[in-house]
Amino acid sequence: MISTHFIILGATRDLTSRYLIPALVQLHAKEQILSESIIGVSREDWDTERFRRHLADRLQQQAADFPQSSVKAVLQKLQYRQADVTQKEQLRKVIGERQQPVAV
Repeated sequence: MISTHFIILGATRDLTSRYLIPALVQLHAKEQILSESIIGVSREDWDTERFRRHLADRLQQQAADFPQSSVKAVLQKLQYRQADVTQKEQLRKVIGERQQPVAV
């Protein structure tokens, strides 16, 4: 079982909503993942609530048959940080906020 912080770069893009988040939900349902948090990072001027709503809507469309307890658990772990990941200092700040191992 994995226990870490996940940081998703370009988190508001299609890859995240179509593949990464559904995969994390499936891993959660199989009890193969234990993440402290899932931090989405992108340039859009969003907050955590907007990020969660966006992904909840996409999961409803693409993963309606997933266990709702796992969907809810993953959505609750989501956080959002606005940053330009091509700028070292901004990326360093996002990664540096974590006290435990980070998977980018």
